[in-house]
Amino acid sequence: MSKEIIAVIFLLFLLILFLLPNFKIVKENEQLLVERMGSFFKVIDKPGIYFLFPLFDRVIERETLLPQKRTLPIDTYTLTYTYQITDIKMYGYYALDPIKDLESYLAQMWSNGNPDIDTLKESIKDRGMNLLDIQKVTNNNF
Repeated sequence: MSKEIIAVIFLLFLLILFLLPNFKIVKENEQLLVERMGSFFKVIDKPGIYFLFPLFDRVIERETLLPQKRTLPIDTYTLTYTYQITDIKMYGYYALDPIKDLESYLAQMWSNGNPDIDTLKESIKDRGMNLLDIQKVTNNNF
């Protein structure tokens, strides 16, 4: 093989390696939050394969829309809560870590002894989340 053919094959290989990571697969019940050149571009919410332009587009958030269950240990008990992301744009841009914010609100409300669930549910709607269920489980490990 001549040097020119090897160079062309090598350049095609590098081009494929450069473009391949820009194909994104969106599954059912999943959303992608995409930025173009550092600002909001679009939300991809339909299942399929999408191409993002290299060096211009990037995925900020990839989240499922299904309800998610988490536990939060607090002193002598554990809170089990279920939440669902309703607006990925608000979820991605409102805070650096909305789940950590939610857990700090839950811990603060329960440590004060005055859990106002309705107020909490309304406050996290601004973060693109919906609180579906909270259960308090007492730990007997002491």
